[in-house]
Amino acid sequence: MAQAAIIPSSARHSIRVPHRSVSGALVFLDPGSLLGSGIAELVSGSSDVTRWVAAGYEFVQSMELAAADPASILAMIAGARGAEHRPDPRPWHPYVRLAVDRVTELLPEPVTLAEVANSVGLSPSRLSRLFNEQVGQSFPAYIRWRRLRLAVEALQRGASLTDAAHTAGFTDSAHANRVCHEMFGLSPSLASRHLAWG
Repeated sequence: MAQAAIIPSSARHSIRVPHRSVSGALVFLDPGSLLGSGIAELVSGSSDVTRWVAAGYEFVQSMELAAADPASILAMIAGARGAEHRPDPRPWHPYVRLAVDRVTELLPEPVTLAEVANSVGLSPSRLSRLFNEQVGQSFPAYIRWRRLRLAVEALQRGASLTDAAHTAGFTDSAHANRVCHEMFGLSPSLASRHLAWG
């Protein structure tokens, strides 16, 4: 039983709620943001659930928040609290920031590691290693995350699943559906109703 946990990106997990009267919040942080990578650093390389729970508890305590108060946690993460309350993430290698910016420019068109690496002046293998180390995700996983966000945003604007999938650069709606289940454990239609981007 835990009141808070930080779960690393791409870690297989499930959350069991002991009874219906429990309330809480799931917060998915963009691994390409400094806040997301800073918090991910707290559990970097760990597959130990007890470490995830300990890191969640430490994070909540460091923010002087009650673990049972999801609204305060969401407000802090959304930036409603002062910058002094944010974790101090390890600064990214400057080429990782350039690569993330380049991905933003290229999407929803096809994005390859080789193209992005070339545009920032690194070898693909070096950029791949830096992404794993500093973003906490592989380059392809990060591209899927960004495409999924584009698709969910299109659904929230009223697009059909097929149109949203194509808008985000997925091959079809089945591909977008599969990635959404892998990342959020939800269908795209449920994700579009229940996810809010900070």
